[in-house]
Amino acid sequence: MNTPLLLLRKNIVLLLIFGSKVLFAESILGVSKNTVCPGENVEFWDDLSTLNQGNESFLYTIDYSDGTKESLREMHCYFKHSFQKAGAYKVHLIAFNGIKTITGETIIQVRNDIIPESFIDVSKNTLNPICPGTEVYFQTDWNQNYCFDYGDGLKGTNGTHEYKNQGVFQPVITVKNVCGNETKINGEPITVGSRNVYSASADAFIEDLPMHSEGFSINTEIHFRSMSAHTYSWDLGDGTTSVDQNPRHFYSKPGIYDIKLTLEDGCFNDTTLQMQLIIIDEKGDQLLMHQTITDELEVYPNPNKGEINVRVNVGESQSARIEVYDPTGKLTKEINLGPLFGETEQKVLLSSPRAGLYTLYLITESKTYHRSIVIDKQ
Repeated sequence: MNTPLLLLRKNIVLLLIFGSKVLFAESILGVSKNTVCPGENVEFWDDLSTLNQGNESFLYTIDYSDGTKESLREMHCYFKHSFQKAGAYKVHLIAFNGIKTITGETIIQVRNDIIPESFIDVSKNTLNPICPGTEVYFQTDWNQNYCFDYGDGLKGTNGTHEYKNQGVFQPVITVKNVCGNETKINGEPITVGSRNVYSASADAFIEDLPMHSEGFSINTEIHFRSMSAHTYSWDLGDGTTSVDQNPRHFYSKPGIYDIKLTLEDGCFNDTTLQMQLIIIDEKGDQLLMHQTITDELEVYPNPNKGEINVRVNVGESQSARIEVYDPTGKLTKEINLGPLFGETEQKVLLSSPRAGLYTLYLITESKTYHRSIVIDKQ
């Protein structure tokens, strides 16, 4: 054996080993996810932004530890791989540019018991009702196997849905992964259709009215209140109107004022509420505004102490009933008159009524009439 030649070969090998700079940096290996199902794709890439300042070309070699390797020569790399069996795999990446070698690694856990994760977002504000026919937009992780249950008996994968009927609906998304496991995720409930039937005293009222059952003094600021609606249209009874939710108003003349409020709920449904207000002069006297007496309904005497005569003449035969509401808007008397034909008289007795302004309604199949009644102190 030629000893000098052998020594020369050893020196060359040593020069190659120690002349090449080897760097280990786990952070250069990027991964889409570290826990996956068998057969699910995992993405790998390099991050040499701080080490590869000169945009050098590297030979990338990735070992998936399942018997598979891949290589490519680029300035940056991207690999995709699926592991077919459950287990833990140490994935190793080597980047070599002829002078320096950079390595990185990560652990991939492949399991069969993974519960899929996802989300469901709704485009509409679920705290407020939406109108029937409104298109609602759903958002989720579109890369998964999913199905929406819109809550109204319909299902699908469409990210938009139109609710045609009123109600409260619970949207749910079912997500299934390649392991065969699935999970259900609830979205925020969706209320379709605003309330389109409002009631006086509950949805609209005159502030402090129970404390002024005998009337407000003239030139007192009256506060009107309404529940939240889409639009408001007030008729304050003296020719004044307002579109505010809670208007304020002064009355300069005593009398009984018919107040009307029309509420529209944003779904093309509107309801008109009626209230009445007594304004008295500085001496406390009530100067009643004249009420037109029609052939259909007459109420007398007015004022009274709780004994009311009602004369009804509806013409053609139709069912009717009488309802009487106290100053707070509470139903205090109801009488079913049955089918009526021609003129009819009915006595209405109120049990221990308190003084104040009452409202009597005659409700027929075709029309509703109302009259204001003042009950004097007993």
